[in-house]
Amino acid sequence: MRFFIALFLCIMLPSATVFAQQKDSHTFTIKVFGAQDVEAPTAPSSLTATSIATDQIDLAWLASHDNFVVSGYVIYRNGVALATTTQLNYSDNGLIASTTYSYFVKAFDPSFNYSSSSNIATTTTLSVPAPPPSNSNHQQSTATGVILNHLVITPGVSTSTFAIETKLPARFELRWGRTNSYELGYTVNDKYLMTYTTTLSDLEPGTTYEYELVGYTPQGNSTVLERGNFTTLHKGAVTIPSNVNHFTALPNGYDVDLSWQLPAKQTYQYVRIVRSYLGFPLSPNDGEVVYQGGAEHVTDSDILKQYSPVYYTAFVVDDFGNVSSGAVAKVYAGATGVAVPTPSVNPAPQATSSTPSSDGFTKGDGYSKEVRMPDMAEIFLIQNGNKNTFADQDLHLDAFLPFTLSIPKQAITEDLKSIIVTLTDPTDSRMTSSFLLRINKDKTAYEAVVAPLEREGISRMVIDIYDYHAKVVGSYQKTITFSGLYHTVSLPFFPDRILLFFAQDWIPFVGGVTIAGLFFVMWRRRRKAEDV
Repeated sequence: MRFFIALFLCIMLPSATVFAQQKDSHTFTIKVFGAQDVEAPTAPSSLTATSIATDQIDLAWLASHDNFVVSGYVIYRNGVALATTTQLNYSDNGLIASTTYSYFVKAFDPSFNYSSSSNIATTTTLSVPAPPPSNSNHQQSTATGVILNHLVITPGVSTSTFAIETKLPARFELRWGRTNSYELGYTVNDKYLMTYTTTLSDLEPGTTYEYELVGYTPQGNSTVLERGNFTTLHKGAVTIPSNVNHFTALPNGYDVDLSWQLPAKQTYQYVRIVRSYLGFPLSPNDGEVVYQGGAEHVTDSDILKQYSPVYYTAFVVDDFGNVSSGAVAKVYAGATGVAVPTPSVNPAPQATSSTPSSDGFTKGDGYSKEVRMPDMAEIFLIQNGNKNTFADQDLHLDAFLPFTLSIPKQAITEDLKSIIVTLTDPTDSRMTSSFLLRINKDKTAYEAVVAPLEREGISRMVIDIYDYHAKVVGSYQKTITFSGLYHTVSLPFFPDRILLFFAQDWIPFVGGVTIAGLFFVMWRRRRKAEDV
């Protein structure tokens, strides 16, 4: 009935936009925007400009407000549009030393209504420091150099992550190698930051590397922050961990309530929830960390005051540093959790306009002949050593075992943005779980490991492939039957009915036999007493 009401509104109000969001498993909230949005956001306030270095100025301001949602901000330097961002800060670098710059910021909404200008903030970049006297000691003291607060190194099998925090903004140079000559490479960031994270890749498993971390102040002073070594993990377990199940993000006022189900029967170190406003985070370091630990729910407070939509990815990390492909969820702002228009400047992935009613492939709006797309037979579902494909007529999987979804790297164009898999719950098609497909360690295939659903029934899997314009290039659909009533029973010589009986009904059977036995014993005693 709700569907027909929404359809009627779409027909009778051709200029309106209808948005529906499922708030729980039984109710829907529908909001209709019956006229064009002409109200502009409020102007950003309290803009500040801070000179960080000879070539960098950092900007910060307070959020604007809109009758629907603020899509982003345009930064102007000396009256000319410089950049667009969804954040409340911006670093302008590549500037000229000892030069004065002025800035103001405007906000805009999904209908491209622009606010009035913020206050103007003006500052001057730092001067180039004078060279030290020729007879002075060139080594800088810690009073004028970079001071390191924390350095956390997280080694993996073929990667290692460095998380750096300093007391004041600095640039960083990280060099590494198998000796203290640091012959294998170096990495440098181009902005002055107080926190910085970088990941080294293509490392050898079980290998010790030497490193040197150098910090540069905005005045050009350099300080060796730390020298040491780290050892990558052994290649003992390189299997991708299973993703969490039922990862959901639900609006609660301005808060977002995140919940998920940890993969059962699997050893894992922690779950990391990462947030972004530009699209689903593709790695554990691609965005802001909201939570890291072993719980199954967390609240992201007040985030919908500033942004909509907000994208979340949940990554599972095991004891060997292996990372799952990522489960994804998206949430919109709204006074009571109702949906609002998706910002045009950052369109969220939407379903294709011509979704097939049966299993198959549908070309999306972004499809072109130059795009290499996988065939149905090149989409693999691997479980317990058995390899199935989307081309199979009848696809059956065990509901109580994990399975791997895999697409060969050569089967798909490399410059596509993301591959997102959505799986409906076999017992309730209104409930879905979505996952990212990421390149594996061998760089041979895009993969995701799905934890056991532990629910039997018929499910539908949808694979959407997006380009960098957030348009669907292609969509694949497949019906999958999940079963496995007696997967734990290892008695193949039993008939199916006996297997089913013992797998499902042995507890009530034993209880019934026990009660019947007690009644029989009581009846026998009574008969004996009567005979006496």
